[in-house]
Amino acid sequence: MTKLNAFEALEKFGLNWKIKKAGIAFATDHGDSLYTAYPEKLAIVRKDTNEPLGIVSKKYEVFDNFAFADFVNSVLENGKCITSGGSYRNGKSVWLCADLNQITIGQQDTISQFACFFTAHDGSSSLRMIPTNIRITCSNQFAGLRKNEQVSVRHTLNLYDSIAQAQKKLTGLQDWHKEHENQLQNLAAETITQSWRVNYFSQCLANTLNPDMKNLLSGQISDNYKRVIDNDNDEKRQRLLNRLNKKNEIINNNYFDCSNFDSNYIPSDIRFTKFHAFNAFTNFVDHSTRQSAESIHVGAAGKIKQEAFELAKSL
Repeated sequence: MTKLNAFEALEKFGLNWKIKKAGIAFATDHGDSLYTAYPEKLAIVRKDTNEPLGIVSKKYEVFDNFAFADFVNSVLENGKCITSGGSYRNGKSVWLCADLNQITIGQQDTISQFACFFTAHDGSSSLRMIPTNIRITCSNQFAGLRKNEQVSVRHTLNLYDSIAQAQKKLTGLQDWHKEHENQLQNLAAETITQSWRVNYFSQCLANTLNPDMKNLLSGQISDNYKRVIDNDNDEKRQRLLNRLNKKNEIINNNYFDCSNFDSNYIPSDIRFTKFHAFNAFTNFVDHSTRQSAESIHVGAAGKIKQEAFELAKSL
């Protein structure tokens, strides 16, 4: 695997483009001018395609990809350790991942440890440095998405004032990886019963439901459902149960179909453990849902996996 510095990674992964601020105007149907300026907000535009990426406040500080790469290089002290990168939503957010280490769970299950750097050009997120694990056999991802596990730099601050803080946090991020490795080893050492597995998968799926869906299953009717008569509500509940049963079937197939060298593979020494069950569920989230790559990486799907991890530790 070729390792690059951040500027080389921009070229490699198609991120070598710049952005700019642009004024906003809206069409009018009266007066001498066809358009009226809106001075309170600005648009962020890709220079290479002239495509608008987002609307931001005047205080918004532009960190284009080259400033982003400079920040990443400074934090990593110009080391060649970037192994992957890319963008989401046509460049509205971009990311680079730095390879830190590899670990082995049990006797042979290899996991790569990364520091992943993200920034958004649409005003939706700050610049973030997030600890991330990727299981080699299946490409399942797990990121530390809690606030105390990541570095966040707002786009209203001077980017370079945060380099020293991020360098210190990089050490903390490596500590997170060590702690997470210990937690994974503990999960891999604890075998589970059938009843534990059934309960775990059931609770993991329940955590994916929004409040209205939970109310529907429990027989309650929220404000959004007050217009639905009881028969329709019963039908909705049954359809939801059918969808959950299908998802549960997929997760259990992931769990039991674990001997072939594909995305479900689990080495024999750590099969039928909490680690095995957790990976059956994360494999479902990463490969069998309609979640976007960005959501799986750092969004809602990533948080679902975080909840599943905490649940496996607590049960």
